[in-house]
Amino acid sequence: MNCIDPSVTDENDPCSIEPTLDPLASANGFTPYPDITRYAPPFIERYRAAQRIRVERIDLRAETLIAERMAAKLRSKASANRTDALRGP
Repeated sequence: MNCIDPSVTDENDPCSIEPTLDPLASANGFTPYPDITRYAPPFIERYRAAQRIRVERIDLRAETLIAERMAAKLRSKASANRTDALRGP
């Protein structure tokens, strides 16, 4: 989870960033090298909470894709017509 950037708001567009969660924004405490970046505790709390939410969002998307794949596989096995198997419910 620590590798997840919670500032990404759209999984289809990794450049979609929520500025209030951007760890590279000076407004959130970031300072370029050679200075030391220090984030305020409220930012870290929001950031960690948003990481958990994004992980849940990614997990749900993965579970949905797996379920769709499994359903297509079952349709394929049950149907003699290949087109019907690919069509979906």
